[in-house]
Amino acid sequence: MRCWLSLLLLLLLTTGCWAGKAPPTDPAPPPAKPVSEQPEPIDLPFEPVAVESLTATDAPSELVKVKSFGLQRISGAKDVFVHLYVDPLFQHKPEQGEVIAYLQDGAAQYNLGLVSDYGVAQTSVQAVDLTGDGRAEIELFGPLGSHYEELQVLGFDEGRKEWLRYLKTGSPLKKDLDGDGRAELLAVSKGTVPSYLWIYRWQNGQFAMADPGKVLASESVRLVEDESGPLIEAASKNSARLYRYQQGRLLEQESRSD
Repeated sequence: MRCWLSLLLLLLLTTGCWAGKAPPTDPAPPPAKPVSEQPEPIDLPFEPVAVESLTATDAPSELVKVKSFGLQRISGAKDVFVHLYVDPLFQHKPEQGEVIAYLQDGAAQYNLGLVSDYGVAQTSVQAVDLTGDGRAEIELFGPLGSHYEELQVLGFDEGRKEWLRYLKTGSPLKKDLDGDGRAELLAVSKGTVPSYLWIYRWQNGQFAMADPGKVLASESVRLVEDESGPLIEAASKNSARLYRYQQGRLLEQESRSD
């Protein structure tokens, strides 16, 4: 009998010890990062780009027309053409010589200036809607030097009934920066130092340009590829910061130091 009582007492003591223990718990999560430490989005100011009216002039008599591009209904009901002219010495050398472009709308001719230093083979003329208004503009592109290419965007203003040069910019690049399915129009350095990157968008009937390097006070700005999409790298001395462009704003992603 005394043995059974001892066993019962031992059992009661063991049960009491287990009842007094708290069940195991998961470690507490780390404290949330204060909202004040999250980088604030940086608004990019877009400055309007001046629009230039084209003035009719005569076709060049001292040059030879070597190539023409027909662009239908770009000015309304009439067909228009972009003609490429070269010096007679380069008439049969498409990879050489300066190229001068003229726009023809009916009987009127408009001098678009120098569009290539390396012959007509390197010159591109297309009808592309760059403004998102459903109407095509003329996109004229060509190299002007070993590290510089130039883009002109031309359009016909129905209200003013005249041809306009909406944009002339160097080394263009079309890239969807914010993943909305529509490519932004950029200007980037190609071999020049310090590197630069400008962003264009259409607003209030004209192009506007933002300069991230100026806003970020950086020595150089360039586009870099990331698994999540293109990023803008702004560098100064031995440090660099990465930003994602989103609808006119810059969102800081991370910091890097060499």
